[in-house]
Amino acid sequence: QTCALPISISAASSKVTIDATGWGDRVLQVFPRASLALKNLIITGGSSSAGANGGNEGDKAADGENGGGIYNSGTLILDHCIISNNFCGAGGQGPFFNGDGGDGGSGAGLYNAGLLTMDDCIVDSNTCGLGGNSGYAYGNGGNGGNGGIYNAGYLIIDHGILKDNSCGVGGTGSINGGPSGIGGGGGGLYNTGTVIMNDCTISNNFCGNGGQGYRYNNGADGGDGGGIYNTRSLIVSSSIIRGNFSGNGGDGSGEGGTGGNGGNAGGVYNSGKSVLTTCSIMYNFSGNAGNGNISANGGDGGGIWNSGVITLYRSTVACNAAGIGGDAALRSEEHTSELQ
Repeated sequence: QTCALPISISAASSKVTIDATGWGDRVLQVFPRASLALKNLIITGGSSSAGANGGNEGDKAADGENGGGIYNSGTLILDHCIISNNFCGAGGQGPFFNGDGGDGGSGAGLYNAGLLTMDDCIVDSNTCGLGGNSGYAYGNGGNGGNGGIYNAGYLIIDHGILKDNSCGVGGTGSINGGPSGIGGGGGGLYNTGTVIMNDCTISNNFCGNGGQGYRYNNGADGGDGGGIYNTRSLIVSSSIIRGNFSGNGGDGSGEGGTGGNGGNAGGVYNSGKSVLTTCSIMYNFSGNAGNGNISANGGDGGGIWNSGVITLYRSTVACNAAGIGGDAALRSEEHTSELQ
């Protein structure tokens, strides 16, 4: 369904389900300058479209569409809602010769490019799109889709749960050196905008594994940021980030390819600016290296991997694990990490 006017939909008491199973489309889309408020609803069964296969030599296949459950580019308010069991489309397959596979769709539960406010909501068991395989020769595999929630706008979450969401696996490359696609990142949340979170639990989310190497080629790297992947502005307070997993590296081909590196940051991957206050980051796991004829590296920073600016106030980072062959529960490269 599409919304072009201010609309409010509310169930009086017990939750009402909007189930899009069999529609072949996402459940809801909010356009720019439109607004929608939802209360006591379950949004499920949405499925954004898969990308079209590449047709001609040299063409890149189309990407899977974003926003499996809801796509918002206007103003969206969610109150006591559940966004569950939605899916993004896979990337299309590349043409036979010299064509790349498409990337998988991102934001399996929600894709936000506008203003999104969530209060007492659950986002669980949503699945991003797989990267499309390349054609037979000289093409690259598509990357897996990112994020149970993908935020490119402004997002506020109070008393939220993000759990059991999965990113897409990277597509397979081609016979003549085309690399496979990397696994999708940000299992719970992938942020390229601004996010403010309070009293949230982000648990048991999974990044995508790297694509498998094909005929003498290497496996690709696993996705980063099992709980959260942040490239811009992130503020989190009084929250739990627990039991999330970055992606494993894809195996190299049996003819001699190297395995891909495991994804970094089982808990939080930061290349932007993050502030975490009174948070618990525990029992998160970085990805293992893929198998191959030359050793690859396991993912680093089981709890946190930082290449931006991150500040932690009165927070606990403990009992996290790097991938096999990796190191450090908290890893910071060149930039700033401050613990207070």
